[in-house]
Order: sequence, then C-alpha cells, then structure tokens
Amino acid sequence: MGFDKRMGPRFLSVGGFPGEKTVVRFCCEQEWYSVRKIQQFKGVVEMKSLIPCLFVIPFLILGVPMEMALSQESPKGTFEYRSDDAYEGQVVTAGEFYGIPLGERFTPHRDVMDYCRMLAEKSPRVVLQKYGESAEGRDLVLMLISSEENISRWEEIRQAQMLLADPVQLQRQKNGDLEAILPNLPAVVWLSYNVHGDESSATEAALATMHQLVDGAGERWQSIRENTLVVVDPLLNPDGRERYLQWYNSVRAHPADPDPLAREHSPPSPSGRTNHYYFDLNRDWAWQSQPETRQRIVEYLRWQPLVHVDFHEMSPNSTYFFFPPEEPFNANIPQDRISWSETFGKSNAVAFDRFGWKYYTGEQFDLFYPAYGDSWPTLNGAIGMTYEQAGGGRAGLTYRKSNGEILTLVDRLHHQHVAGLATVECASDHREKLQRDFYSFREQTIFAGRTGEVSQFILPPAEDDHRRQALVDLLKRQGIQMVVTMDEVVTEGLLDHFGKAVGVRKLPAGTIVVPMDQAQGRLAMTLLERDAKVGEAYFYDVAAWSLPLTFGVETLVAKDPINGILIPFGASPQPEGRVEGSGSLAFLHRWTGMPSAKALRQLQDRGQSVDLVTDEIEIQGHSYPAGTLVVRVKDEGTQKAVQEVAAATGTFFRGTDSGWTDVGPDLGSDRFPTLAHARIAVLGPDAASSYGYGAVWSFLEQEMQIPFTAISESGLRRGLDDFDVLVIPPGVSSSVMGESTRESLRNWVRGGGICIALGSSALRVSGKNGLVSRDLLDNQESSKEEDPQPKTRTEIREEQRKDQVPGNIVALDMDREHPLGYGLPERIYGYISGTRVFEVQGDGQDVAVLPGKSPVVSGFISDLNQRRLAGGVWLASERSGRGQVVLFVGDPLFRSFWRQTSEVFLNALLLLAR
Repeated sequence: MGFDKRMGPRFLSVGGFPGEKTVVRFCCEQEWYSVRKIQQFKGVVEMKSLIPCLFVIPFLILGVPMEMALSQESPKGTFEYRSDDAYEGQVVTAGEFYGIPLGERFTPHRDVMDYCRMLAEKSPRVVLQKYGESAEGRDLVLMLISSEENISRWEEIRQAQMLLADPVQLQRQKNGDLEAILPNLPAVVWLSYNVHGDESSATEAALATMHQLVDGAGERWQSIRENTLVVVDPLLNPDGRERYLQWYNSVRAHPADPDPLAREHSPPSPSGRTNHYYFDLNRDWAWQSQPETRQRIVEYLRWQPLVHVDFHEMSPNSTYFFFPPEEPFNANIPQDRISWSETFGKSNAVAFDRFGWKYYTGEQFDLFYPAYGDSWPTLNGAIGMTYEQAGGGRAGLTYRKSNGEILTLVDRLHHQHVAGLATVECASDHREKLQRDFYSFREQTIFAGRTGEVSQFILPPAEDDHRRQALVDLLKRQGIQMVVTMDEVVTEGLLDHFGKAVGVRKLPAGTIVVPMDQAQGRLAMTLLERDAKVGEAYFYDVAAWSLPLTFGVETLVAKDPINGILIPFGASPQPEGRVEGSGSLAFLHRWTGMPSAKALRQLQDRGQSVDLVTDEIEIQGHSYPAGTLVVRVKDEGTQKAVQEVAAATGTFFRGTDSGWTDVGPDLGSDRFPTLAHARIAVLGPDAASSYGYGAVWSFLEQEMQIPFTAISESGLRRGLDDFDVLVIPPGVSSSVMGESTRESLRNWVRGGGICIALGSSALRVSGKNGLVSRDLLDNQESSKEEDPQPKTRTEIREEQRKDQVPGNIVALDMDREHPLGYGLPERIYGYISGTRVFEVQGDGQDVAVLPGKSPVVSGFISDLNQRRLAGGVWLASERSGRGQVVLFVGDPLFRSFWRQTSEVFLNALLLLAR
C-alpha cells in the first residue's frame, strides 16, 4: 500500500461504496489512498461491518506499516511476472491508487495522467514529460523510468544515445570513441501503448508495468533499472480511447456480459480505434498527417531508442502474437533486425511458458509497409516490434471465446504486462550487444549509401515549387539530412525516377540533394525509391508509397555523388506572396494547386468575386493558362484583400487595367464563369467509411482550413438545397443509396449541384441505376482454366496471391483542358486497390486515363491484372443538367500522403460550382 513508513498514520476512516464491501481510507502526508474490497487481501477476513476494523486500527496506532498488517507478500494490485516478485513499497499500485483493482474497469485518460503524476512526484526513478496534446486537447506524455542515478542524469544519457545514433558526430567529438560512452549508457527501450484506442488492455498494462519497473525489489530489478532507461508512452491515442470508453460504459451490463452477442461486444462505427479525425495512427508514422504523430516523432528522434514495442490487440478469439514477423520484410531492413526480433521473441516465449499461455510468431503481421509503429522504428535502427493480444473493441471487460474460454480484461493486461517486462529484461541482459549492433546499423547505413546503387536522390527546383517544399518538409521532420547546391551544377549519368538516362543535365542553384550516406539513409531510401523490393508474398497492407510519385515532384537518381558545392539544407523558406501592378480593373493569378485553392477561399471569405479563365489568354504581354483566377476590383477593399491573401498564401497576383486580351476571349466573356463560394457537405461516417470520411475531414480542416457540413444519412434524404457540393467518401453502402435518395440526388445535380464520389462510392453511384450511366470497363479476363484441374492448397494459395491488388501507384494521363486538370502536369500518379475502372467514353469527360500498357508503376501486380487496368478511366466527370458528378475510382486522399491527387480533389471541390 502507499503508506509512508516514516510517518505515523494521520487519519483513518472507514466507509462503504454503494453495493460494495467496506472501504478503508487513510491519509499520509495529505495523500489519500483507499483499499476497495479488502476481503481480496490474503489473510484478511471479509469485512461486512465496522467491527473487523478493530483488527487494523491497533497496527495503525502502533505505527506498524499497513502492508505488514495485511500481508508479507507482494502488494495487492500487482500482476505476477515471476514467482519471486518482490516490491519495495515506495509507490502504490494503480489499483491501490484508484481504489479499484486494475482490470475491473477501463481507466480513463484523466486517471492515467493522475497515476503518472503520482509516480513522478513520489519516485526519484521517474521523470514525467508532456510532449503535446491530442486533437481534442488531452495530454500526451512520456514516462522515463530507470535507476535513481540514471534519472538524475537523463539528459546526459539522451545526448549519449544521440551520439550512438550518429557515428559521424561521435567521431568528430574530442576523444570520440564508442568504448568511452558504452560503459555508462543504459539501453534505451521505448514502449508504446494504445495507438488504437479500443485496444484497451495496452494502457491498463502500462500502468502495471510502470509500477513494477519503478517499485520492483531485489537484485534483478536493480540490475534492470541500472541497465535500461525505459521510455513509456502510456496512451498514444487518448481521443479514440475515450470515445470507446464512453460508448462501452454507456451500454455495458453490470456485471459485464461475456456473451459475444451482447450489445457491449458490438461497438458502433466510428470505433475508438482511430483518433479524433478517424485516422489510424499506426499507419501514420511516416506520413505524419495527424497532430499526435507529429508531436511523438519529435520526441522519438530526440531519443532514437534501441528497442521499440507497439502494443496492440486483435480478434478476441485469438491468443497472443509477438515477433519475429511474417514475410514480406522491407528489403531495406537488414537481417540482423529480424534476428534480434527472434531473440526478443524467445525471451517472451520463456515468460509465457512459465504461465502456460498460448502464443504464436511469424504469422499474419509483416514488416514491409514503412508507416507502422514497428517498421518505421526499425528503419531508424531500432528493434521495432508489434505485440498483439486477443481482445480489441469487441472483448469488453469479459468475453466468451468460440472455444468456451472466458477472456477477461485482467487476463489481457496481464499478458501485455508480462510481454513488456520480458522485453525490458531481454534488453537489459543484452544491453551492450544491442548498443553495438544499433551503432553498427547506423554506421553500415552510411557505408551502404556510399557503395550502393543509389548515392543520392536529387530534387531540382520547379516553377511552382510548393509540392517539392512539402516533400522536403516531410523528410526533414523524419530526421533525414539534406544538402543544397550553391551554384549551377552540370551533371551527366543521372537517371530519372523510372531508371531512364537523362543525359547531360544542368541543375540550378537551390537543387536539393538527399544523400544516402547518412544514418537515416535506409529510411530515406524506403520513402523515395520508386518500387519497394519484395519477393512473392501476401500483403498485410498496401504495396506502394513512393513519395516522389505521390507528391508529384521530379526526382533524379545519382549512382555517384554529383560534383559542386553543397551546403546543409536548413528550414524550407516560406514562399513570399507578391502583387505586381496597380490592378484598377482586376488581378490575375495562375492556378497552381493547393496554394491557389487557399487563396481562392480566402478571397471569397473576404467577399471578393472571382472568375475562372477556361481558355488560354494573353493580356498586356503576359500569357495565362486555363485555370487562371480573375479577381475583379469592386471597391477600394479589393486591392487590400489581394495583398493580404497573397502574403498569407505565398501566391503571386498581377494587376491589369484593361479587360482587353491580345489572345483569347476578353476578361468579360461569358466563357469565364464566376466561381461560387461553394457551400460544401460531406456525407458522414454513419453512411460511409469512417476512414474515408476522416481523410476528407482531416484534409479540409487541418490542411486547407475549408469549412464544411458533415451530414448524416437522414440529412441526405431530406435534401441538399443549402449546398453547392456534396462529397461522398469511400464506402457508402447500398442501403444509403436507395432509389428515393438517388432520385433526390439526381434532381439536385440537375439543378447545379456538384457530387464528388470517392473510391468504392464512385462505383456505387454510377452505372445503370446510379446518378449517371458511366459504365465499368469490361476487363474481367478470366484467369481460370476452361477445363479446371484439381489443385493443391499451395496452388490455390498461389493463385490468390497473384490476384492481389494490395494498393498500388498507377500512372494517370490528365486532360489539362478540363477544370479537374487545371494546374497539373500531363501525367500524374494515383492510388488504386482493385481492378474495377470505368471505360473510356471519348466525350471529353474522361479526365484521368490509365495508360494502355503497364499502368501500375509501383507495387505488386500480376500481368493479368495489369491488362485488366490498362486503358481504363480512373477519374471521370459526367454532366447532368446544370451540375456534374465526379467519379474517382481511387481515393485521392488516401492516408493523406497523396499531394497531387489531393489537388485534383480540390479542383473538383472549388472549380466546378458556378
């Protein structure tokens, strides 16, 4: 218990909770502690009245510690790791702190934070650091746990760990020597809990694990604390967890019902898995689209731990998974990282075998996609691992598995607790070898960058450089070092991103170079290479993500380093907005994508009227392509508005004193429509995929600051008269799109509405009974034999593998004369996860067409599926009356790292409503 042995008892009270056993409370040094259900303590009889308290009071009067009064064994509320567990009693368990045994409820965020603060206040072995806030304003914290001596110098340890992570910097140090820093450097281990909010046993386990790391007694725990510094993030996704807890507590039975059919085992969508914006934070480590991820990565890179574990849950009918992982492995991950995961896996197996618990390894969870909490740390050099406990949002507090076993929250958190401690103990036992191998990983990454097939990725400046700036900013946030050319450099021998020789090329000053001979080189290679190398395997997730393609940034590849003066690249300079000319009649701005979209909305928000140029024009010696914005001067406030918007968005406007054009229609032509200040509705997660809705929500609110109204299925049925644009995220169900709703939408579109359907929803609203009659391409060429022969399981599995389209990058040929193609190059790259595409109609509405040969340029695809996709339409726009229906076969906002296709989405959102 949390009794201060140096102080006598200050106060004792005995009282009961409604429906529960008698509770003893006492206060030491103004700190309240309580013990609920005292009958659970061994050697203490059940208390149903105040009389048994007479047994306890004499011990308190004599100043005898409460622990001795109750038991000489481990304090209650602990979870066994080994049979000889012992505790010092300097801090209470979480169950004692709350007065509710851990595992009898789900602990809310505020209580988790309270316990973390108590540990930091009471123990010199703990430092509590707040590193940020969730989207809904909840604290994000790290707990640093080690020996008292290590914690007293934690910043010194952090700096030494950073030297271990940077061989070049270590060698530059005076007397820089690996042998000089290792003896006094504990192994840095990072444990991450509850990245998926409804996988709730993780945070409960964190509370138990923190207590034992802090308070464990004996030589073993003293040695573990001396040999390790454990960084615990007890709750990565507090918003999602609170969403789950609020729902569960509102529907659960008392006592909890283990029947799988009970309401408490059927969480609604959107579930607590995702964060505030319905994003899966475990797929965001590399893309950093969410505030929780961005803040966490800053701290991760300040520590560069040797080991990182991400605690998850899976189906409640499963058991427990820990590493080693299943294939495929990302080719940039060396084999020694897999071998180390086997070492940790065997340590976990020994710990689980002590209890007779079931577990499995090497199945289901791979190490390929770089944005996970196991693969991204591994590419940084850590032993990154995922642990999966049976449970998840369906399990509740107690769940009857299909085999009849009862799975409780106590079971789940106990398993997670033991796995976490086994990992820390393994790191302690192998401290020095882990450190040497981590250093070797980082050092060999530098050497590989000097001897491999690619020495540098080169990003030349572009006329509209915002996409390159966004890409560079993302790389920089991941600790990837870059340099920049001071002067023009003439090169030869470079390749384009697809491996084609480019001949002699002049690289202007300001060209950004990403060298591979750096400690972050494996991560940089993974993010920038065109195609991730992989053998024949099933994919747990998407197979392609090459950032030069998704951002639309020209990228050259150098086998040998280019010559020239290269200096370190600092922060990206913010583009400076400019306004040229007096503009007594109008101001013109060439459409360049995202910056232009921000400028358009801000001008309209200020009450300015904006026309859209739909044919190339030339005026006063300057040419302007289709897509140019024309801001007509209506009063003295227009020039001020243009100046302010240009400065805020980094955009360029040129004034004109005449509407007369030298080439093309004059500025007053009816062919140049006035753009509506579009009122936008987005179909909400009750009617479409919460992930798809979340991508739209996050993009419009965080990235673009464009307001919209989320409407429900019932709102859709009532009509859209108050809106100009409707966005239907992926995953709309057929029940939502009933005939009456479709007819209502058809009428709204005919009246001038713009309906934008994304991903699978585009297929749902098209065709014979859709909003428009756009047909799918008849591409389902059979892969089956005319006279099928019996097949083995292996042959069937291989056929299924070849039929995968796990999420690939496709080339798209754009119609740049269509408003959806304004501001974009002739070829861009988009996302696809299936073979269903539209057929070409040849009527000017086939906006983005897949090439007739090899449309998939990155990822895994069979020859048969390449043929199925070839020549299909990825993006179509169909007119209906005064409105349009825009159909994206692929999700243009998928996981928020598709810069170019997100700009196509913006064109649909802002340039079609008139």
